[in-house]
Amino acid sequence: MNPCDFKMNKSVNFVSLIILFSIFLGTCSSASSSSSSPKSSSTLLAKCSSDSDCSSSTTFLQCSNQQCRCSAIMHFDEEMNKCLIRAGVSCEVRSKSKFCVAFSECKPSGKDSLKGTCECRPKHKQTIDNLCSSSMSTIVNHTSLLILSLFVSYIYHCY
Repeated sequence: MNPCDFKMNKSVNFVSLIILFSIFLGTCSSASSSSSSPKSSSTLLAKCSSDSDCSSSTTFLQCSNQQCRCSAIMHFDEEMNKCLIRAGVSCEVRSKSKFCVAFSECKPSGKDSLKGTCECRPKHKQTIDNLCSSSMSTIVNHTSLLILSLFVSYIYHCY
């Protein structure tokens, strides 16, 4: 039996492709950590004239080019509303205020050392932007991409 014998009309296939593509994009965006719109006046990208305008003692945001931003070694976490230390960057072990990014922890550099490095937890990998991502999100992204490419291939082959 030819797989193309089961042809639906082209508009149904097109709508199905759009739905699959939307699901793929939603999966990819939810699997990655990124900053979106600010929650309050003392958050990422808020207007400022000094670090104190950014609540820097609690958020660790700095005033740069009249906008509150994290330093290059930090990443803004929307849920915690503060800058967190990126994976691969030095940190203070058992710090009560500065934390590593999600899915990572501050590993001491020596047995009794108070200095360490933010490292991704087991079953998580360090991303290109020094965040930590679960292995499962990578599998979901690859699976979504495979399904989408198979569907596109089917439509191309049959029409």
